[in-house]
Amino acid sequence: AAYYREHLKEFTAPDMIRLESVAFDTRAAAEAGLAKLLAGADLAWMRANAPGRIDPAKVPLEQRIPTVPVIVGELPQDLRDALTGTRVGDYRLYAPAGRTPSVVLVKDLITGQPQAQDDVAKRIENTLTGIKRQKAFEAYAAKLRAASTVKVMVTQPELLALVGAKKATS
Repeated sequence: AAYYREHLKEFTAPDMIRLESVAFDTRAAAEAGLAKLLAGADLAWMRANAPGRIDPAKVPLEQRIPTVPVIVGELPQDLRDALTGTRVGDYRLYAPAGRTPSVVLVKDLITGQPQAQDDVAKRIENTLTGIKRQKAFEAYAAKLRAASTVKVMVTQPELLALVGAKKATS
């Protein structure tokens, strides 16, 4: 239970977001579209009728805003910045240099939830067992070192030089 509490972040799903967008040919057109949406225009209507809109199929693939839920941390930093402080239903202008300007709607926010402790108990048990084994091995190695005289016959660099020399002559 203590390990679970101390490492809760490792057992928590990441925050996700689902977006919808309308791409525009200019920043000015995107700003005008945003103003209309904020005044109550329908996003579907804007996608089909807004002046200056771009057919979604013509937006370069790498510049398309995903419509499926995505992990917030995997979005481009400038898009994450544009979405900072948003709630479901909020619109934002997304128009960084070199990208197609868009108006983005936050459709859904999915806050990462921790997995139940019972669901991760086996994983925690395996981790703790590995930690115990490592500590036991280190303690045993320390006892062996204390009870023995260790003489280094070759150093790591010397060994690499010898192995490298053999490979070069083979």
